[in-house]
Amino acid sequence: MAREPKQRKKHHFIRKTICGLLLAVVLFVAYCALIAGMPEADVDTTDKRNGICNILLAGTDEGGMRTDTMMLLSINDKEHTVTLLSLPRDTYTEGYNPPKLNSACAAGGGGEEGMQWLRHEVSSLLGIIPDGYVLVNFNVFEDIVDTFGGVKFYVPMDMDYEDPAQDLYIHLEQGYQKLNGEKAVQLMRYRSGYAMADLERVNVQREFLQAALDQWLDPWLIIKAPIAAGTVYKDMTTDLSPGNCIWLIRALLQCDIAQLNTQTLPGAPQYINGGSYFVPDAGAIEALTTAFYPYETNW
Repeated sequence: MAREPKQRKKHHFIRKTICGLLLAVVLFVAYCALIAGMPEADVDTTDKRNGICNILLAGTDEGGMRTDTMMLLSINDKEHTVTLLSLPRDTYTEGYNPPKLNSACAAGGGGEEGMQWLRHEVSSLLGIIPDGYVLVNFNVFEDIVDTFGGVKFYVPMDMDYEDPAQDLYIHLEQGYQKLNGEKAVQLMRYRSGYAMADLERVNVQREFLQAALDQWLDPWLIIKAPIAAGTVYKDMTTDLSPGNCIWLIRALLQCDIAQLNTQTLPGAPQYINGGSYFVPDAGAIEALTTAFYPYETNW
């Protein structure tokens, strides 16, 4: 009988702890709901459809200048759909040396200014003003993959390539496997063995990101999202606020990633003055953006 008061105190402490944790969770969720907001371009977009935003995604090498991976992520928050458009790095763009899309960020000096240059070129190319941008280097990408425990993916071919000047060493075997962060970066950067070079690489990159999103948005793994977000946010270059990032995570969670619509910028490879380029098809781009992206009319 003498032990009963201690037992009651113990149970009371446990109840208070649980209630405190629940209150903390409720307050955190409420705080997220208060600050969450859809990213919107800071320009006049009066013809923009409601509930749709698009984010320019770019990945660089260690130098932070060459945007070898470029995509436009478009989310329709009303229909809960996602479109991912790959932008080949060799897309012909006048005014740079070499005249390629992945020269724009470097021409602007990299970082925030460089991303504004790239954003302008993407806007001119697509007739779409990205509502925000995210620039990460491959070291950050490697950390994200490792945080979520890797990605199960089918590597389409044996990949062997070395470039000591870039500190780039790629050695992957064909087949279905779980890729850790280091192997995932090798997959994303490989291009030399593809018959269509950069065009096949962007397809593999897009398929990998689709597989990653499909696996990472699992309820059992989503608890790791704050850790990944912290890793990315401190080392990425972006004009998105924390509230914008929360909105994007919530919107993606409501979408069926298995139904992710993936596209590559319409166009064709072409040699110009001895150089290899990807020449965009303006008519096909207009038809694509009208069908999938956020404007009632192109401008």
